[in-house]
Amino acid sequence: MKIKMAAIDLDGTLLHDDMSLSDFSKDIIRKAEHRGVRIVLATGRMFDAARPKAEELGLSDTPLICYTGAWIMMSRSGRPICLPAVKNCPLKLSLPSATSQSLGISRPWPSLSRV
Repeated sequence: MKIKMAAIDLDGTLLHDDMSLSDFSKDIIRKAEHRGVRIVLATGRMFDAARPKAEELGLSDTPLICYTGAWIMMSRSGRPICLPAVKNCPLKLSLPSATSQSLGISRPWPSLSRV
């Protein structure tokens, strides 16, 4: 089965302690994207702090999952995919189901009805 997407965490995974990216990681990620694997970066950082890392990797316009999943925007265009104010945000639609099924997911905010 062909890999279609790889979601990679930045801090503590892809980035070194000095916030640098290794040439090896850059090369592997570029090769994967060239082969058709959609690279998605995930982080607890804000968008403006994550975007330069996507640029350094030379990624195409790819989703950046920021604020630990609460904010998703395209890396180059800045087009929003999921923001707290976006109606029908995938996070807003999936969390109630996940929490009701006791999947060990907790909400960091009191109510999704305000999202």
